[in-house]
Formats: sequence, C-alpha cells, structure tokens
Amino acid sequence: MFGLFGKKKEAKNANEIVSPVNGKCIALDDVKDDAFSQHMLGDGIAFEMTDDMVGSPTAGTITMVADTYHAFGIEAEGGFEVLVHVGLETVALKGKGMEPQCKVGDKVKIGAPLLKVDLEVMKENNIDLTIPVIFTNGDNFEITISGVGADVSRGESVVATY
Repeated sequence: MFGLFGKKKEAKNANEIVSPVNGKCIALDDVKDDAFSQHMLGDGIAFEMTDDMVGSPTAGTITMVADTYHAFGIEAEGGFEVLVHVGLETVALKGKGMEPQCKVGDKVKIGAPLLKVDLEVMKENNIDLTIPVIFTNGDNFEITISGVGADVSRGESVVATY
C-alpha cells in the first residue's frame, strides 16, 4: 500500500503530443489568424490557455527560440518537428511580458516549462493567447489529432499521435 505514494507516472510514448497549456483544445481551423487556420505553416492543433505557463508538448531538443520569445521549435525523437507559437500578434511585444524557461540546445521532457507569460501584460495589449502547435514536417508522418473541444492539462492531455 505504501509503495503507491510518491510513485512517478509512467513516461508518455515518444510518439505522443500533449497539451502545452492548461485550457481548452481547439481545431487549428478555428484560430483567428489565416497563417494558422489555413495551415500555411503546416497541420497542427491549437489551445486557449488559462494560466501563465507554456510547456513542451513533446520530449526532444529545443531547436529554435524566437528573439521575441513568442515561438519555440522542438525536434522530437525520430525527427518529428513541432513549432509552439505563443499567442497571436505577440511578436509585436518584442518579448515584453514573456520569460523564456529554455534555450536552444536544451533537452526537454514532456511538459517541461518553455515560457512564463505575464497575463497582465497580455491583457493590457489585447493579446489573443491562442497557442497554435504546428507539425512543421508533418507531411513525413501519419498524424492522428484528438482532443478537439476538450479541457486539457499541460503535459498530461494527449492531443495527437504520430
């Protein structure tokens, strides 16, 4: 009985993508930005965040951190590439209200912190905190998207497999 306390959860499968935020999962088609909703950057999924932390949707290596901290690239095992874009029109803030929690070259686990967001700054600047997660080389993989419309938890809710 006592062996159950403090026991770690089993690791997620390497081919799973989880929610990077606490909030709600939405279809990429419903993002209020044509570059995302028309899949110009690739297929993916999106989220409406409800707190101030963005985590890694997969285990892998950080390959890109935008100078303005609004986007992160991650290469997962097997070469699957993910772009996490924090909010819409956030590039205009030039990093204001965003505190990166990682750097290029870092190895991250599922749910590892990528960015802390100052929600007050976002509100003051009328920023839409929709979080698109794009599978930038998804054409090379068979992807199944799930969870659209569901409430999700950062680092826990599986929303896609490849």
